[in-house]
This record gives sequence, C-alpha cells and structure tokens, in this order.
Amino acid sequence: MYSHEIEQLLKLRKFLLSREEYLKVIDPKKNTQISFAKYDSQNDNFEVNTTDNYNFKFKVKRYVHDRA
Repeated sequence: MYSHEIEQLLKLRKFLLSREEYLKVIDPKKNTQISFAKYDSQNDNFEVNTTDNYNFKFKVKRYVHDRA
C-alpha cells in the first residue's frame, strides 16, 4: 500500500479503522515506507509516520465480546 492509498482509506473510513484494516496499514512487509508507529493511550489513537512525509492519526474500532 502506498502512503496516498493509506490516506484515501483513512478518509473513506473517517479515520476509524477495523482491526483488519489496521493490521493491513501497519504491515511493515507491505508498507516499507512506514518509519514510525505508536499508540497514544491518552487519546486512544494511533500515529504512523512514513519516509515520504505522511503523518496519519487514526483510531481502531473496539469490539465487545459477549460472555454469555
């Protein structure tokens, strides 16, 4: 995935990704341009920087599991 494709996905999803989309975005084998990724627990979001000068901030959907 190129950085502009990641940007398009984030905009399409309003910066709220599913767990599967998140794993696709941060995969270092598929996205070699990613230079930095971190989770900000205070704001509950992720930040990703790339070598081609993109900076993304987004959230990942939380899934609630029934324990019945």
